[in-house]
Amino acid sequence: MDGDTPSPATEPPPPTAFDLPPELLSVLPSDPFQQLDVARKITSIALSSRVSALESESSDLRQQLADKEAVISDLYAQIDSLDSSASQNLHKLSVVNQEKESLLKENASLLETVNKLKRDVAKVHLLFCD
Repeated sequence: MDGDTPSPATEPPPPTAFDLPPELLSVLPSDPFQQLDVARKITSIALSSRVSALESESSDLRQQLADKEAVISDLYAQIDSLDSSASQNLHKLSVVNQEKESLLKENASLLETVNKLKRDVAKVHLLFCD
């Protein structure tokens, strides 16, 4: 190899190989270690931004979860209230059905008594009217 020409392994790749705009290439340091330091800083900024975005999203999701848990808690309270109300109404229905049965029996008994009294009145009427 020629002493004037650097070896292909140490030669930097042409700038167009990385699809970087010329404006960006013009501000990059020429030293590869400084370029790596800039790349590390850019990566750090990108990671920091991504972590921040993920933390924000996580916070939003936690808030949504808390909101949904509050709705669920309210729904459970409504279920408990409706269950209690249904239980009370079933008890009232049972009492009313018992009262109905009792009134039906009393009505039947009174009807029987009225029929007996009508027969007695008819007998008395026959006895005195004849």
